[in-house]
Amino acid sequence: MLGIGDWGVARSLRKEQALDIRVIVGDVTKFRGDALVVNLFEGVKAPGGATGAVNAASGGTIRTLIRSGEVTGKWGERTLIHALGKLPADRILVMGLGKPEDFTLDRVRIVSAEAVKHFRKIGAQGLQRRPGDAGALRRGAARPVSVRPI
Repeated sequence: MLGIGDWGVARSLRKEQALDIRVIVGDVTKFRGDALVVNLFEGVKAPGGATGAVNAASGGTIRTLIRSGEVTGKWGERTLIHALGKLPADRILVMGLGKPEDFTLDRVRIVSAEAVKHFRKIGAQGLQRRPGDAGALRRGAARPVSVRPI
């Protein structure tokens, strides 16, 4: 079995872990669980879509981190934010998508795999990933995905 590690380098996995993956339609800011994953393109100063909704619900935390330079949206960037009771999810992971012109379906897969791997490491039991607001994968695929270990 192969997995994606370190942003695109395939590596062998020693043990298999099953995940229950479900597509859920709803308000991303109402998700209850350990973790919520949103994304950001490089150069975005005011997040929109699901990232904008999470930013607003968190009191502007993501935008503040963008202004400070801590969140840039560069490819491979990960920023973990603790919601501190402002959202039903405990933590928010902002994943950098890189430049919009470099965005591909493969990058969606890699970002999703890296988010799951990150939360497995810290023991999160339920996470939600909003794939794409990234132009809804160029207007075709914006659906939240919930992932829980089986």
